[in-house]
Amino acid sequence: MQNDIRNKFGKNMTKDSLKKFVDLHKNNELLPPEVPATCYVNLALNGWDKALDGKYLRINDDALKPYLQ
Repeated sequence: MQNDIRNKFGKNMTKDSLKKFVDLHKNNELLPPEVPATCYVNLALNGWDKALDGKYLRINDDALKPYLQ
């Protein structure tokens, strides 16, 4: 998906948005897909702490650490 964003669909993005994706790849900051998938599966199957409701979190947020295992 990241490859498609950078190479196929980037032309439909602002230069700044595309640069974020290109820089993540260039700086080796992309996570393997299993990392966010593990988080999503744990949230879906086990539920989540209601303190997370309504928040916008990034995968590296401390609040999501329990769901990454």
